[in-house]
Amino acid sequence: MLTIVDKSIIQFTVEEALASGIEEILIITGRHKCPIEDHFDSNVELEDNLITKEKWELLELVKLTTKADLFFVRQAYPNDLGDAIYQAKSFVGEGSFVVMLGDNIMERDVPSQNN
Repeated sequence: MLTIVDKSIIQFTVEEALASGIEEILIITGRHKCPIEDHFDSNVELEDNLITKEKWELLELVKLTTKADLFFVRQAYPNDLGDAIYQAKSFVGEGSFVVMLGDNIMERDVPSQNN
């Protein structure tokens, strides 16, 4: 899990999705990617530590991504981005979807709906 300063790129991506109003997030993982799922799982020790240190803003961020409707599908073979998107077919069905990659990170107050 690659980080920028003190936050993982996948964390940036999930936060952007949530801020954009996306309610269900499917993350395609692969071999050796269990730390991604663990990252978004509840962590009572971390939450207790943040409460003790009165870091309320960080606590809310941790709880926000823990409570998010996150789903994970494992891609058996790393066969490129097209195959990863195909793995989401049963999750998405005929509905609309967005593909978010952590290649570019830009900070804005409100995510742009024109991009």
